[in-house]
Amino acid sequence: RAFARATEVKSSTNAFMKPHALPVAASSTPSGRDWTQHEGDALPYTDVLPVDWRPKVDQLVAEEMRRMKKKAKDYLDELPPARDLRVAAESLVAQEMTRIDNGQSMCIPDNLRYRLDPPPQSKRSDVEAWTAAIDNAKAQLEHQATRVVNLELALKFAPAAWRARNAWAEAMIVQYEKEVERARTSMNALNVTRKLQQEAAAKEFGALEREWYATTAKCLAIESAILDLEAKLGAAK
Repeated sequence: RAFARATEVKSSTNAFMKPHALPVAASSTPSGRDWTQHEGDALPYTDVLPVDWRPKVDQLVAEEMRRMKKKAKDYLDELPPARDLRVAAESLVAQEMTRIDNGQSMCIPDNLRYRLDPPPQSKRSDVEAWTAAIDNAKAQLEHQATRVVNLELALKFAPAAWRARNAWAEAMIVQYEKEVERARTSMNALNVTRKLQQEAAAKEFGALEREWYATTAKCLAIESAILDLEAKLGAAK
């Protein structure tokens, strides 16, 4: 009877100990870490995950998603409504938005002003038609002269401007690379600090848990001895 009582106490004690397992590495504790428990004191640098952890994690995520009342399509409902774009009704933006809403195709750009077409046969004797054609030719000639001037200016000043632009871009790249390197250094230093802190905490937790297990074992031994003495006392009476 004493042995049965001690076994019952030990089973209840193990059941009590399981949900309160300390977050230490499996190699430093008698029972290891039950990583499926929802604990807030996880130590990712010292916790040891089982080999088949990925299917279990996917199963937990799937179960959590099944229990959620919110569906995937409901996430957009929490966002504020889209901002109303108020544009003038006669503006080009409003006209383009109307065209898209109506499903109309985009208009082909008008290239008549870039052509040097003579008046049609029906207007070859029309002075106004010839005047419009001549004005169009003069405008295109002036445009070509402007292009020539721009090309001459580009030949003279563009190389220096391009080299200055490249120098500025290279300086910006160097600055961004330095910022990225500083961020990586800071991140690595933070990770190293966390790892050292967690390794120190894991050792402390391991020592405390081993002490707790030893104390619990002593308590079980004392309880078993008390039960044994009570059984002997009852038999003596």
